[in-house]
Amino acid sequence: MRIRRLLANCFRYGAFHTTYVDVNDIVNSFASPAVSPELALTFAVNLELHNLWFVARGYLRDGGLLVNQADVNLIQNVIVGNVAGAGAGISWSVPSNTRGPYIVNNTVYGNMNNQSCEQFQGSALYIEGFDNQSVLANNLFVGFKGQNAVWCDSTFSQIPPIVQSNDAVSSGGSSFGDACAGATGKNGNLSINPQFVNPTRNNYRLKSTSPAIDKGNNAAPDLPSKDFAGNPRIVAGQCGGTKIIDMGTYEFQPQCGSK
Repeated sequence: MRIRRLLANCFRYGAFHTTYVDVNDIVNSFASPAVSPELALTFAVNLELHNLWFVARGYLRDGGLLVNQADVNLIQNVIVGNVAGAGAGISWSVPSNTRGPYIVNNTVYGNMNNQSCEQFQGSALYIEGFDNQSVLANNLFVGFKGQNAVWCDSTFSQIPPIVQSNDAVSSGGSSFGDACAGATGKNGNLSINPQFVNPTRNNYRLKSTSPAIDKGNNAAPDLPSKDFAGNPRIVAGQCGGTKIIDMGTYEFQPQCGSK
């Protein structure tokens, strides 16, 4: 697998760019949930990234994850603290006649777009191209303060991706923008503080009062059996309740005493 470093003030690419990806290389490189380098993928096929931690490590000019012309499933990852021109958390380009990504149960937080760039939309997620078959489900997209969280660019197609049961929120910025504008309040989508336990210390578990608990979609594609911490993935948020998946990477685990 060839890897090279990319540097540019307004580049959307991640710190590592990989072309014609071998699935085994990715699995072996990122086998456990740990602090991983940023990543960019081009022309990848039949690839799934799951239980990874994309966190800034001093690469102040690059984003967290860029995928270009690749049908990649991004399942249950933590993407925090990255900087780029647009799509600082996730940037995705979908060509015509392709399915596009399945982005499911990820937590994207505190990624900042460089506002000196010509375009700085979608600090958590920027998706463009022909993405009407792409799926965004059960994610927590928390945008950087004053910047919009999710931007579905309509330059090539005004048909938005399938957007179900996500929480997109940004203090001082919009939640869903462009082709995805108006998604809040429809198909289970929210725009409210997800109430992490302690994001300043990288604790993105949900408080017991979180509005993201039991608000996911159990029918979302490629749901894992366990959450990012290795706990059961679909449980009831309240003892004795209905088992519904939470949004984000961590499933809230209520403490239920035996009867």
